[in-house]
Amino acid sequence: MGFLSSAKALLLSAPFAIPLASGLAAMPLQRNETVQRGNPLSDEFGRYVKGLMDEWKVPGLSLAVIDGDQVYAEGYGFSVLPDTPVKPETLFLGGSTTKAQVGAALAHLISTGDYDTNFSRGWETPISSIIEEDFVLNGEWATSHVTLEDAISHRSGMPGHDFAWIGTSDPSDGNNTRKTNNTSNTNRATVRSLRHLPLTAEPRVVFQYCNLMYIALSHVIETVTGSWLGDVLRNVIWQPLGMNSTFLSYSEARRSGHQIATGYFWDDEAQEYLAVDTDPVQYSSGAGAIITNAIDYSKWVKCLLHETAPFSAATHQDIKTPRTLEITGGASRSWHVGDYGLGWRIATLHGKAVYKHNGGTQNFGTNVFWMPEIKFGVVGFANAVDNGNFIKDIITQKLAEDRLGIAPSERLDDGQKERKRQLEQDKQNFNNATNILYPSHATNGSSLAVDYDLFVGTYSNPGYGNYTFAVEDAMPFPGANSTNQTLQKQLVATRADLIIPMQMILRHVAGDDWVAYLIPILGSAAKRSFYAAKFVVGVDGKPTALDITWQGAVERLSEVATRFDRVG
Repeated sequence: MGFLSSAKALLLSAPFAIPLASGLAAMPLQRNETVQRGNPLSDEFGRYVKGLMDEWKVPGLSLAVIDGDQVYAEGYGFSVLPDTPVKPETLFLGGSTTKAQVGAALAHLISTGDYDTNFSRGWETPISSIIEEDFVLNGEWATSHVTLEDAISHRSGMPGHDFAWIGTSDPSDGNNTRKTNNTSNTNRATVRSLRHLPLTAEPRVVFQYCNLMYIALSHVIETVTGSWLGDVLRNVIWQPLGMNSTFLSYSEARRSGHQIATGYFWDDEAQEYLAVDTDPVQYSSGAGAIITNAIDYSKWVKCLLHETAPFSAATHQDIKTPRTLEITGGASRSWHVGDYGLGWRIATLHGKAVYKHNGGTQNFGTNVFWMPEIKFGVVGFANAVDNGNFIKDIITQKLAEDRLGIAPSERLDDGQKERKRQLEQDKQNFNNATNILYPSHATNGSSLAVDYDLFVGTYSNPGYGNYTFAVEDAMPFPGANSTNQTLQKQLVATRADLIIPMQMILRHVAGDDWVAYLIPILGSAAKRSFYAAKFVVGVDGKPTALDITWQGAVERLSEVATRFDRVG
């Protein structure tokens, strides 16, 4: 069953301080950093957090604050509805915060000198020199020149291509694998599919966030070390730091006996939380598969703040070095984001350097934030992704501004009004997709009847896989004005094998023009998207292909047009 708004019953557990873990010797602190400021996760702060969770429909949240030598951790709300509370030990999926650990592990492997044969030019080593047969891009120059640094800083020239991303098999559970054509998928197989995906820029020209490049880096690490990535991260990072509740495999996490939070999304129509029992992003390897908790991540951040073992001073400097400008079409909501490094966005907040990264899976959100100048950091987890990450950004900003002693009049806006405006705009855009994509058409719906049965079949692209369409009755989308929905039929294809399982819904507009709606099978309506589509029809009047034009990954760059040939 679903659950009505949890606003009436969120529980707050008592905050507690966690002493510095044995073996994590911190560097000496400056005098002004040794002042005991007390626990910021007070009862009053808990009420503030609870209010945000109620307002933005986030069932559970876990926080840890690192301030000098002290760590304070707290759980809010529920890890499993209706009444299992979140604790600091509760496990959550960490999503893209995995990337920083891949970056740190790779920096460590490069710095040790043990793999000089493979990393002959350090970060400037071309990936194809390590995994030559597998790493082939859509262009000879890019194939031979894209480096480890290009991939890790999202400047390879390849856009996201997330709708082409099929999850990687879980090597620790032979019965729990992602399969394509009945074959278990691997990092190697994913990397080999890159040759079928177009680039939208020359390498090193522009920032384009690309999860698939972190799959390539995962394959590099596994090839060079001869070990599964999860074992490498455990040996290099987790074990030395005492991160004993951190995993790269959902099956390992389950076997550990730790409480794992259930992911949820809020159904606006039904006014209830809906649970998602599995999250396919668990199969995303080094791009986003980490499973951990606030206590373990506080150890990770403390290591970075105090520049302690297991990393050398040179590796810590490597971790903090900016690699590329991140310009993605607009300023950050509340602070300046200008650079990207080894899985870190590098920003400034009130003149202080900030390293941060969010992680979003199907139904989990994670934030990691640290300010090396003042030895301060925050980690947060939520079992709701979009609004979960949003309110954790607000919470982190407040904690940081409290720590900096920023006067109320000088504090940055928390972005709530803009967030509400943007969500409403996104909903309107989705329900007005026809007029946005085809402004010359005056109505939503087709001007002439179309025989939907003619287009039934399977359409295939070597990079994006197969879509098998069937005809269904068209229903208004949630939140749509039903008076504008004149279509009676639609084509529907389901892709449960994607990292974010999707339904593609095709609705005819007029002539050759269609709208392709991408709707998550499990998850928030905020992730819905729409694209222009056209069927290619042969001289016999039968469709031979389907063309879909994905919006450009970065403003001003070329769009990605993908042709799916009819194969059945």
